[in-house]
Amino acid sequence: LYIIPPHIVNLLQLDKDVVKATHAKSEARRGTGFLTLPECRDILNDYVTVTPSTSSSSLIDEYDPECVFLNGPLCDALYKPSKKQSSSTPTSYPESTTRKDLMELWIDKMETGYAIVQMPGNVIVDMKRGKPPMVKIEVECRQNKKKFVTRVRGLEEYNINPAN
Repeated sequence: LYIIPPHIVNLLQLDKDVVKATHAKSEARRGTGFLTLPECRDILNDYVTVTPSTSSSSLIDEYDPECVFLNGPLCDALYKPSKKQSSSTPTSYPESTTRKDLMELWIDKMETGYAIVQMPGNVIVDMKRGKPPMVKIEVECRQNKKKFVTRVRGLEEYNINPAN
């Protein structure tokens, strides 16, 4: 799952309802801002085909549909270095790029999230930002390598009862 950062939403003047996933298929994701990969791509495609700054034309090259022209807000959202990465030398932005490169840059700028889903029925139990918690499996030797003990840690985050 992906979350569009607020500074990109404000910069590109994206529709708040679309960014908050109000039309998501699952009831649990509606209004949370957790978007799937196709939903993120659709938001960018909508922006590229009809941009708010130039409502009369799109950013797609009419002679090469795979090429996309970059306007100021889109260029800042994708190429502007963050405060951590900023350097003293000014960077030059490209004027156009391919759709494939544009999609890769767009997804790289998104924040990641995850959902824990209970399988019989596909019920979303929990959604959080970041990476999913790790499950650690440890094997210990006991009694002169005659007995082995396996320890599994981290199942509680996935709502799995280890006693079962």
